[in-house]
Amino acid sequence: MVQKTTKAVGPDGQTREIKIEHQLNEAFMLCFKDKAGENCLNWLRSITTNKALSSPVDTNTLMHLEGARWLVGIISQRVDLGRKGLPKLGGR
Repeated sequence: MVQKTTKAVGPDGQTREIKIEHQLNEAFMLCFKDKAGENCLNWLRSITTNKALSSPVDTNTLMHLEGARWLVGIISQRVDLGRKGLPKLGGR
């Protein structure tokens, strides 16, 4: 007997109902689907994931930037998952 998976782990590492994960991914995809959304996501990447720090850098600045990078990474992953229609509803 095949058991349906009703939960999924999101890009943030949290386990949620598949329906909720799907809704979140779809919402992010819709927010960033047009040119304006792509411009916003590119700007977020430019100030986080594409930003290099030079020394000296204090620990708080580094932790702040890494947190921002993590969040932009989560947003990017959700947009991509939304475009792919994942996770599939019904766990398949």
